[in-house]
Amino acid sequence: MKNIQIENYRKGVGLMLNIHPTHHAGTTFCQLIGRNGINNSMSPSFACMGDKDNIMYNTTTTITNLDDIHNNTYHNEYGGDGKFPWSYNETNNNINSIRKYFSMISWEFDGKNINNTKNKLHILEDTNWDHPRLVSVIITRNPISRLLAGDGIVSKSYPGYDGRPVSTLSYEDWWEYVTDETIPNTNNFFLRIVSGDRWIKNNSKKQQELKEDTKLKKNLTESEIQQQRPTIFLNQSSYEHAIKVLNRFTIVLDIECLNEGMMQLAKLLHLNTTKINDIVTVDYKKRHKHDDLDTTTHPENENDNNNNSTTTAATATTTTAAAATATKNNIIRERIGYDDVYNYLLEKNKWDILLYEYSKNISLVRCDDLV
Repeated sequence: MKNIQIENYRKGVGLMLNIHPTHHAGTTFCQLIGRNGINNSMSPSFACMGDKDNIMYNTTTTITNLDDIHNNTYHNEYGGDGKFPWSYNETNNNINSIRKYFSMISWEFDGKNINNTKNKLHILEDTNWDHPRLVSVIITRNPISRLLAGDGIVSKSYPGYDGRPVSTLSYEDWWEYVTDETIPNTNNFFLRIVSGDRWIKNNSKKQQELKEDTKLKKNLTESEIQQQRPTIFLNQSSYEHAIKVLNRFTIVLDIECLNEGMMQLAKLLHLNTTKINDIVTVDYKKRHKHDDLDTTTHPENENDNNNNSTTTAATATTTTAAAATATKNNIIRERIGYDDVYNYLLEKNKWDILLYEYSKNISLVRCDDLV
């Protein structure tokens, strides 16, 4: 079915849908792929999510105030709060309606809106991902790297947590951040979006109890902290279910080698690879700086170095890849600055981390092969 989905997109009758967890490079993907679709087709102009130009139904009014972006057909019927994920039965009609105007759209998930009870309550697995005219794309990311990404809301409560090269957040505030359940950032963010294991926001009274507990955390082990709050932790079945949902998506990309992944996808979908590669080349440094890519991506022309690998070279590449992964993890650990906080995050997010490791094996481009 995935081959059929890809072929229908090439023919100009398929719709691409990017499942966009916040800080998973969805805006970059929209600019490179969504805004340069098949046969010069387009996507909604605001990050592939909001129809700023009012293209749908040929409305002539152009939106100049972003606050008004919610007052148009696309937002009210397909892309607004409570309008996605689609149910299985909605999928076909929505593709038919949207594809007349756009070849790609995006659903952004901030970890909170998967709980949305406005209008309806669907999770990702409800959508008909096997529809022959739907090409679904999801970008994965190291969960610990992701929670260090710049976030205006988090910064108000924990200023300096995302500092480079080292966070300026205090030890006590780090413990408060990593146990803060009024925000979803540190609690298996990606897995919950994929699996539908909903993140439950603590009320202010419960959160105050957590804050009081932080005074004692330096004397507790990770397992002891888990025992105090077992409800925020997932299990093997949650992980296995997330894998089943992830496997249903047409394309998986790894943010660690996003450039290569997007270029390979452009070739696969018969997009204008020359134009897209020019944008990648010109804008590479800017994206690397501002798109929260903590890991090193590889310029497109470096792929040529891997075309004639021998067995010995492949073994060396595997060794190098393992070393590169260890280096990246050490950079993340050093940014946080406290080993016990880092180890706690690894334990708390272990199912999310395992899901990311699994996703590397089904990614369109395996980043380890590029090292």
